Amino acid sequence: MIELLVAMLILSTALLGLGRVAIGVIQGNLRSRDHGVATFLAQDRIESLRGVGGAVVSTTEDYGALPDFPSFKRVTEVLRDTPEKGLSTVTVTVSWDRDGRSAVLRTLVSR
Repeated sequence: MIELLVAMLILSTALLGLGRVAIGVIQGNLRSRDHGVATFLAQDRIESLRGVGGAVVSTTEDYGALPDFPSFKRVTEVLRDTPEKGLSTVTVTVSWDRDGRSAVLRTLVSR
C-alpha cells in the first residue's frame, strides 16, 4: 500500500511538471505567432511604400484599424532627406496589445 502511495506521488509530481512545460510551450508559441504577424505587417507596409517614392508620409493605424488584425497597431515614421538628400528613413513599428511588445523594421526609401 505504501509503495502505491509513493508511486502515485511521484507520478503526480511528474505530471504537474509536464503541465507547466506544456503551458510554457503554448505561451511561447503565442508570442512567436504574434511576433511573426507583426513582422509581416511591418514588412507589408514597407513594401507598399517602396513604389510610392516621394509620397511617403508618417501614419498611425490604431488598434482595430488593420483588417483581420484588430489587436495590432502600426505606426510609420518617415524622416525625409535622412541620411542624405533624396533618401527617406522609414521606420515601421507594429505593437500588439496582448503583452505590450512590438516589432520594428527600418529601411531607406528613394524619393
